[in-house]
Amino acid sequence: MSSNNNNLLTSTVLRKTHPEETEEGTEQSKIDKWDDTNNCALGHILLGMDAHLSSRYQGYGTAKEVWDGLESQFAKLSITSIYVEFKAMMDTAILRATTLLLLL
Repeated sequence: MSSNNNNLLTSTVLRKTHPEETEEGTEQSKIDKWDDTNNCALGHILLGMDAHLSSRYQGYGTAKEVWDGLESQFAKLSITSIYVEFKAMMDTAILRATTLLLLL
């Protein structure tokens, strides 16, 4: 299976929920296909992680649960990243207007 197909399958299970067996018109083959796609996506996500991080998410049942957990863990700005950004702004030299006129 190509990388593009894997990405498409992963995005499918991240957007759609597991079809319930009690839903009208849901065939067992659709449920089985979703389960296979989810297991493939879950494997790709977990295998792409550091072993320590992967072990933390090993017990999750769906790729979406793992993705949401990763997003909540890493999408937030940390105090360190806020400090680094602030420090970079404070270290930026601001030229005076007279210096700018001399440069023109």
